[in-house]
Amino acid sequence: TMRSSSAWVLQLVLFSMIARRWAEEYPEPRIVAVGATGVGKSSLVNALLGCDPRGSECLFGVCGGTDSCTNQTAIGSGPWLGDGADFTAVDTPGFGDSSGSDNKLIEEMMDVLDGKLGYANAILLVLEGSTPRFSSGLYDMLRVMTSIFGDSWWQFMLIGVSKWPYDQASIDKRQEDCDYYGDPSENCKNEAWFRREFNRQLQDKFGITKNFTFAFMDSYSQSGPELGDEVQQQHWQDETQLLWDHATLNDDTFEFLTIDEVLEENQLCKEENQRLHNIIDENITLLFNYVQANTDQISTTQEELSLIDIKVDSTQAQVDINVNDIEALEVAGESIRKDLQNHEEQIKNNQKDISLLEEQIYYAMEDISLLKTLSSLLEVKVDLTQTNLTMVSGQVDINMKDIDALEVFGESTRTDLQGVSDQVINNLNHIANVEEAVGALQEVPLGTIIAWVNKPISGTAEHADLPDGWQRCDGSVIPHGSIWAGKRTPDLNNDGRFLRGGIDNTMLTLENDQLEDHHHHYSDPGHTHGYHDHYFSPTVPGEGPGTGTDHKGDSFAYSYSKTSDSSKAGITVTGVSSGHHGTETRPINMRVSYIIRIY
Repeated sequence: TMRSSSAWVLQLVLFSMIARRWAEEYPEPRIVAVGATGVGKSSLVNALLGCDPRGSECLFGVCGGTDSCTNQTAIGSGPWLGDGADFTAVDTPGFGDSSGSDNKLIEEMMDVLDGKLGYANAILLVLEGSTPRFSSGLYDMLRVMTSIFGDSWWQFMLIGVSKWPYDQASIDKRQEDCDYYGDPSENCKNEAWFRREFNRQLQDKFGITKNFTFAFMDSYSQSGPELGDEVQQQHWQDETQLLWDHATLNDDTFEFLTIDEVLEENQLCKEENQRLHNIIDENITLLFNYVQANTDQISTTQEELSLIDIKVDSTQAQVDINVNDIEALEVAGESIRKDLQNHEEQIKNNQKDISLLEEQIYYAMEDISLLKTLSSLLEVKVDLTQTNLTMVSGQVDINMKDIDALEVFGESTRTDLQGVSDQVINNLNHIANVEEAVGALQEVPLGTIIAWVNKPISGTAEHADLPDGWQRCDGSVIPHGSIWAGKRTPDLNNDGRFLRGGIDNTMLTLENDQLEDHHHHYSDPGHTHGYHDHYFSPTVPGEGPGTGTDHKGDSFAYSYSKTSDSSKAGITVTGVSSGHHGTETRPINMRVSYIIRIY
């Protein structure tokens, strides 16, 4: 009811006044940092307070690893960058770590922000510069907080990019890549690329059209020897000024509510919507009945007007008849007067006839007087009828205006109902899209390796970006957001490897190129040639097969068989000398890039 709604609004105002009185101790501007686990929120907030993020004396704790060491929402204040005006900084827990307590952390964070801080001048969404994509925990947190606070909280948000080095070597490396590969391109990963990529993801995932302000703030530029690097310090001053301007130049503040308060407000809104819906239904019923009654009244009035017109026409005809009778009587009286003047003698002689005639004239005059009176009465009745017609016409005009107003009200009501119906349809479509997207996430399991190309033919300038959740199989480090974060992908692309099937315990086994064991057999044992030799005498000492000398023409009459020395042919088997050949054995193929699904 209206009374209960007013009481709830009064309670909410009183609670807000109490919460604001609690929060008066925190100076403005008030900046709330949110983000996924391990992106460097605490280090960045410490640096904004002028503290060395690697030091041990800072307000907010910092630790390594993939799990968040900030498990409670903490509020602190101090001078901006260590020497500026006082401000309030809020460090919130990281979302999406392995503890699985995101819902509890969100509830605790909302209680602190509403009960202690009360409101904020800026929301700082911290992202890690090397990984411009959403983790599941960060996406869930942003989705829940958008459901709680509505779309208005996006207007207070600035994107803070951590771990984005601004030493001269890193700046030159980014510029060299962009000069070589072109800007924009997949390998040109500068500030414009980061803004473009993350704005696209926000618009795709949350349906918003705002282009966010980005501040690239490397907290570790405020640590140790980096403080002496003028280039890094100048960039630190320029980028943090963007955050300060965002928090101080906006006159509005973002008011926080707890989850219970939001749920209570939603319930009251539902009850109020139902009450208004019932009122609209009742008004539409009354409107229908009123229009129907006016329609019946108009029909009755039109019938009465028709009868009055008939009576008026009849009265006018009778008046015309009476006027004609009067004119005829006047003519007759004039004739009589003339006859009396012309026949005075006859009148005297006929006194009785005259008296009779006078009596007749008297009665005739009485009739004329009566007719004149009746005519006057008829004229008065005509005037009254005309007045009634004017009043009826005025009432008809009023009724028509009421009908027009009711039609406008009915049209407005139908428009409102159509708007509600359209919103319901949009919500149903959004739910269907989300369900379709969630279903699509289960189509390809983690660890799937597929072949991928970023363009259909060589030489074309248009190319596709690597899809979200996939990484090249080039031995690169898997980023945060994956269950394999910190490990490396299989290096298939650089080594030009093919894939082959295997059982589970042989997965990821790398095999070098080889030929199956085989033999090429060729044997050349050598060969000899037999021949007959001759000698001089078998009885002479020193003369025999294979020996002796020619004594001046002596006859060598004795022969014997002998074999020549063995020798080989020198045949050699060499490599391929024709066809396609080279330094490796391979089938016909096309080069592709293997990619693996990491989350």
